[in-house]
Amino acid sequence: MDHVAQLAHGLEQCLATLGFDRRDWSTRGVTLAEEWEWKNDSNTLIGFRATTAVCLSITDLDRVGGVITAAVDQVGAQIRNLAWHVAPDNVARHALLAEAALDATRRANAYVEALGLQLGRVEEISEIAPVASVSGPPELGLRAKSFAVDATMSVNAGDVELHSSVFIRFTVLTNS
Repeated sequence: MDHVAQLAHGLEQCLATLGFDRRDWSTRGVTLAEEWEWKNDSNTLIGFRATTAVCLSITDLDRVGGVITAAVDQVGAQIRNLAWHVAPDNVARHALLAEAALDATRRANAYVEALGLQLGRVEEISEIAPVASVSGPPELGLRAKSFAVDATMSVNAGDVELHSSVFIRFTVLTNS
């Protein structure tokens, strides 16, 4: 654990040198486990393995390659996962939600018109499927542009696909 703590401290210093604030990263786990090996027809304790995981939030993709290179070269960090997320307030995400809501409304209108009914007021809107719902409208997709990173370690976000499903429950009115 002492060795892993020293490495974690080294990573913290490395990130600070690269201009990251402590709020930009978080510890996602610390593990201490026994290590066993099969020797002479029995399981033998050979020591312990300690690990820690850190999640770093980087908003400028041009910095990703440099961070990876520095963390590996200076601290001996292992990179386990790169994941791309879109901020909740992203303009493209908002546009996609609006289009999904309009699509859900168009579909609901088509259903009630085919049955000779009218669409009433909105009772519920959610991005999460209602518990009683078996299926919802298909997801609408939007592609963002890709970014190329000019750094020692080349990292490319590729196309980031955004998907949105909006579930809307309306009241249904009879034509009387």
